[in-house]
Amino acid sequence: MLHDFILDYIVGYIEFELNDAVGNDDCGREIIEWCQEYSIELMTVEQYNESAGIADDAEDGPDMFEYNFTYLREVAIQELAPQIQIEVFNLLYADRCFLIEFNKLIANDIKDMMKEDYPFLLKRDGVVNRATYWPAWLKRALFCREKGLCAICKTDLSSLHHTTGKTAIDHMVPLNLGGVNDATNLQLLCEPCNLSKLGDEIVTTNLHPTFW
Repeated sequence: MLHDFILDYIVGYIEFELNDAVGNDDCGREIIEWCQEYSIELMTVEQYNESAGIADDAEDGPDMFEYNFTYLREVAIQELAPQIQIEVFNLLYADRCFLIEFNKLIANDIKDMMKEDYPFLLKRDGVVNRATYWPAWLKRALFCREKGLCAICKTDLSSLHHTTGKTAIDHMVPLNLGGVNDATNLQLLCEPCNLSKLGDEIVTTNLHPTFW
């Protein structure tokens, strides 16, 4: 869900920047600079106009409106936005406190949903069904994000030097509070922290191990 949220925001920003695509050189300059930064090749205005069959006005110069609002908009949404989306997601996914606030917003909508309207999604009104399994890619992602430590008490869960590193995948915003099974709402806990965490309790930390 965070992927979709980020992409929607980026596309909205691109649309806003190019919405007033008037015929001047400054319009779309920021988008063009971003494309250059991400090594996205762009046609020049002249090249685009020629390919689109648009005749240049000798007095007023090339037609910037079509270039900005049609060509540049399409390139930015199709090629630029997905690259920015990945970078932003990787930054935000490492911040569990942000993820909790993000999932609280989602929970506000979930709590108003009725089981009769979403029988395959909800266990009861305002509570989604619990996931029956977690895919291997998700477990690896959580382990890497937590750096092999319990998200709350920082117990080593790697089992490299002992056999007590039992892990549990926990909903940061509990299902009982409108939480979802999305990857952004999950954290890796040691068994004691998971057993002591109540079903109506939102707990995490943003502590990180020091380098020295």
